[in-house]
Amino acid sequence: MVLKNDILQIPAIDHHCHNLLQPKWVKNAAYTTTFTEGNDPEILNHHAHDTLFFRRSLRDIGELLNCEPTEESIHEMRQTLGIEKLSQKWFNYANLESIF
Repeated sequence: MVLKNDILQIPAIDHHCHNLLQPKWVKNAAYTTTFTEGNDPEILNHHAHDTLFFRRSLRDIGELLNCEPTEESIHEMRQTLGIEKLSQKWFNYANLESIF
C-alpha cells in the first residue's frame, strides 16, 4: 500500500488519450461508445449498458463529479461543467502532468 501511495504522487504523462473528443462528436454520439471498442448499434444500444465495466464506471464517474451514478445525472453534470472544466477535473484526478 505504501508503494502504491508513493507512485500515485508522481505526475503521469498520457501519450494515448482515447477519450479526448471534439465537442461536436461528443454531442452526437451515444455515451456508451466510450465504454466499448465496438461500434455496432446492437452492442451500443442493447449490450454495453449491461457490462460490469459500464456499471462500475458510472459509479466511479458519479463519485468524481459529485452526482448520482446514472447516465442522466452524469450527462447533466458534464453539460454544466463544460469540456474544459470536466477535462481539468479528470486530469487532476489522474494526476496527469501532460497529454499528447
